[in-house]
Amino acid sequence: MGKLKIVLKYLVYAFLLSFVLDIGGFFSGIYAERSGLSEEWLENSQVAIVFMLISQITSPIFLMFQYESRKNDLRIIMPFAKDKKAYRYLIGYAAGAIFFVLTWIIAVAFGGFQVINIWHIGNVLWLVLFLLGFCIQGMGEEILVRGYLLGKLSQHLSHASAIIISSLFFAALHLANPGITRVAFLELFLFGAIMAMIRIETEDLWVVVPFMVRGTFFKGQFLVLQFLALTVVR
Repeated sequence: MGKLKIVLKYLVYAFLLSFVLDIGGFFSGIYAERSGLSEEWLENSQVAIVFMLISQITSPIFLMFQYESRKNDLRIIMPFAKDKKAYRYLIGYAAGAIFFVLTWIIAVAFGGFQVINIWHIGNVLWLVLFLLGFCIQGMGEEILVRGYLLGKLSQHLSHASAIIISSLFFAALHLANPGITRVAFLELFLFGAIMAMIRIETEDLWVVVPFMVRGTFFKGQFLVLQFLALTVVR
């Protein structure tokens, strides 16, 4: 019962922190409502999306201030190695890009999508802004799930239990995503489990964060979203 209470405590706190991550979406929604803008504007506005992505840095900053005086705990929830930072980041960055591009190519090759090239040189600035936004967004989500939640659970549970619980939480964070299905939920869980195992094995987030960032950026902003590079028709 004692461990159950501890797990529930960390899950509830992580759940509350996930709302802090989405503070940009909250204020963008208020702005859209007061300005008489449609929900479609909120979903498709480049400015709103970039703002929502960048605003997700609030949760990591909050955790840094909370654990500033507890250095050992801070190293557990934000395990960023001090040596070979650039090398580790580049490894994760390249792995994420390769993984998602290969997955996307396989899907296209087997007829899962039809692709239309709509790239325009004028989209370069937005491409850079989205990359910046997803760098921050990916870091915020990874620090919350693979940093805080997985790190805290690992102090009280076996690695296997901590991985399963944190991966289920990661998948649950995406339940509101458009088009979520049972298969998609399972894929998110498995992806979360792989990222959690890498984090535990390396005791570091430098590889996990850029893997998530680059993969999501390639999948969402370079290969899918219609106003940047390629539009996808099922």
